[in-house]
Amino acid sequence: MNRNVPNIISVSRIILSLSLFFIEPMCIPFIIIYVVAFVTDILDGNLARRTGTTSELGKRLDSIGDLVFVFAILFLIVPWMKPDLWLLILSAVVAVFRLIPQIVIGVVTGEYVTFHTKWSKAATGLLFLLPFFSYVIGQYALLIPLTCIVIASCYEYPRMHQYCKENCRY
Repeated sequence: MNRNVPNIISVSRIILSLSLFFIEPMCIPFIIIYVVAFVTDILDGNLARRTGTTSELGKRLDSIGDLVFVFAILFLIVPWMKPDLWLLILSAVVAVFRLIPQIVIGVVTGEYVTFHTKWSKAATGLLFLLPFFSYVIGQYALLIPLTCIVIASCYEYPRMHQYCKENCRY
C-alpha cells in the first residue's frame, strides 16, 4: 500500500470539512459530505496504524482535520440548531476550557499538540451525532457532547502538565 494513503485521507477530510462552509447546513449534500468527512476521520488513523505508516505529518494532518471539522460543527450546525443564549455561552466556555491544553502546550513548548484519548474520541463522535440528536431532543442535544468534552479536558489536563514538564523550551 502507498505510504501516503492515510495522509491523503486526512487531507480529503480537511477539504470536505472546508466545503461544508459553502453548502446550506443540513441539506442532503451537506449531510452526505458531513458523514463522509467523519468517516475519513475514522479511517485515516486506523489505516496508518494497521499498515505501519504512521508519521508526524499524518498526526498533524489528523489534528488539523479534526480542528476544521469541529469549526464546521460550531459555526454551521450549532447556529442551525438555534440554541438559547445560555447554551451558546456554555458552549463557548467549554470550547475555551477545551483549548486551554493546546494553548498552554503551545506557549510552553512551541508545539501544537493534541491528545487523542478515548474521551476525546467519544467527544468527537458525539459532536458528529449532534445534528441527528438535535432532531430528537432539540437544542438540548448540545449538552451531550459538551459534557463529554469537559470530561475529556479534565482527563487531559494532567497529561498536558506532564507533556509541558518533559518538553519545556525554557
